[in-house]
Amino acid sequence: MSILKQIYRSAKKATGLGRHGAWTNKEYYEDGSLAWEEQGWYEAGERHGSWREKYYYKDGTLEWETRGRCKAGKKDGVWTTKWYRENGVQEREYQDRYEAGKEHDLSTVKYYRENGSLERETRGRYKGNEQHGPWTEKHYSEEGNLEKEHQGPYEAGQRHGVWTEKQYYSSIIDDGSMEHTEQGPYETGKRLGTWTEKYYKDGTLDQEGQGQYSDGKRHGPWTTKGYCENSTLSWEHQDLYQADEQHGLCIFRSFRADGTLEEEHQDLYVHGKVHGLCTRKHYYEDGTLWEMRGLWADGKQHGPWTGKSYCVDGTLEVETQIRYEDGELSGPMTGKHYREDGSLEREEQGEQNEDGEQHGDWTEKWYYKDGTLERETRGRYKTGTRTDPWTEKQYREDGSLEWETRGPYEAGERRGSWTEKHYREDGSLEREENVRYKNGERQSSER
Repeated sequence: MSILKQIYRSAKKATGLGRHGAWTNKEYYEDGSLAWEEQGWYEAGERHGSWREKYYYKDGTLEWETRGRCKAGKKDGVWTTKWYRENGVQEREYQDRYEAGKEHDLSTVKYYRENGSLERETRGRYKGNEQHGPWTEKHYSEEGNLEKEHQGPYEAGQRHGVWTEKQYYSSIIDDGSMEHTEQGPYETGKRLGTWTEKYYKDGTLDQEGQGQYSDGKRHGPWTTKGYCENSTLSWEHQDLYQADEQHGLCIFRSFRADGTLEEEHQDLYVHGKVHGLCTRKHYYEDGTLWEMRGLWADGKQHGPWTGKSYCVDGTLEVETQIRYEDGELSGPMTGKHYREDGSLEREEQGEQNEDGEQHGDWTEKWYYKDGTLERETRGRYKTGTRTDPWTEKQYREDGSLEWETRGPYEAGERRGSWTEKHYREDGSLEREENVRYKNGERQSSER
C-alpha cells in the first residue's frame, strides 16, 4: 500500500513519561483517500485502555477492523477482528482472548456468506499461530439452521486424536429429521484406524457402520447395517475397501421384519467396479430359493449367467441361461423346468427385451418323464405376448407325431384362420381342418 502521508494527533500533550491520553493515527493513499486509522489511549507512554484499528479499500469502503483493550502496552482481554468484502458485506470475524499480549483461552472465528448469513463458526485454542488442543466447528444453512458440528483436538495445526463429526438434515423421503454421526481418530490431519458411522432418524438409529481408515481413506473391512422402525435388522453390507474404493468380496443381505433372510448378493470388486463371478440369491417365505450366478467385467454384466430356482427340499425346479455383452443382453435365453423326480419337464429358448420380457422368436418344448418329446411350439413374442403365426405340435410317447396346428396370435389370443392336422400312429394323415378363432375361442371348423 503506497502511503502519501501519515498524521499523528493527540488529545493531550505528551509528558516526560511519553504519550498520555487519547490518540488518533491515520494513513492515506497517494490519492488522498483514507487507508488506515487507529484510536485509543496511552498511559505513561504505553497503550492502555480501549483501542481500535480500521483499514479501508481505496473507494473508502471498510476492509477490516479490530478492537479491544490494552494493558501496559499489551493486548489484554477479548479482541474482535472483522473482515469485509468490497461490497461492504462482512466476510469473517475473529474473537481472541489475550493475557499480557499472548493469546489465552479460546478463540472464536466466524465466516459469513456473501448474503451476510453465518456459514461457519469455529472455537478453540491456538499455540503460536497454529490450532492446538480441543476445537469445535459448526456449519450453518442460509436459513440459520445448524448443519454440521465437528469436535476434536488439533496438534500443530492438524487434526490429531479422536474426533466426532455430526451432520443434521431433513429426510428427502418423509421430511423427518436426520442426524449423521461419524467418530474416530485422526493422525496428522488424516483419518486412521477404526471409525464408526451412525444415522439417526427422528432420534432413532436408522443405520450404522464400522470399518478401517488408512491415510485418510477407507481401507480394509467395513460393515454397515440398516434397521427397521422397530429397531430390527433390515439389511447389512460386509465390504472390503482399498484406497476408498470397494475391492474384493463384498456381501449384501436383506431381512424380513421377522428376521428371516430375504436376499443375499456376493460381488467381487476391483478398484470400485464389479468384476468377476457374482451371485444373487432370493429366499422366498415359502422356503424356495432363486439364485443367479454370472460374470461382471469393469462394472458391467459380461459373459454367461445362470439362474436356478430350488424347491423347499433343495431339488432343482427351474434353470435359465443367458449371456451379456457390455451390460446388454446378447443372444437367446434358455430355460429348463424339472419335475420333483429331477426329470426334464419343459425347456424354452428365445430372445428377451431390456425389461426381461419375451420378445422375438421362441421355441418351447415339453417332455414325457422318459425324456421323449411330448409337445413343441414355435412362434414370436412381442413384449411378453404371443403374436404373429405360431406352430404347435403334439407327439405320442413313442415319438410319433399326433397332431399339429398353425395360425396367428393377436394380443396373446388365437385369432383368425388356423389349420389343424391329425396323424395316425403310422404317420399317415388322418384328417385336416380349417378352424376359425375369435378372442381365443374356437368359432367354426371345415374339413
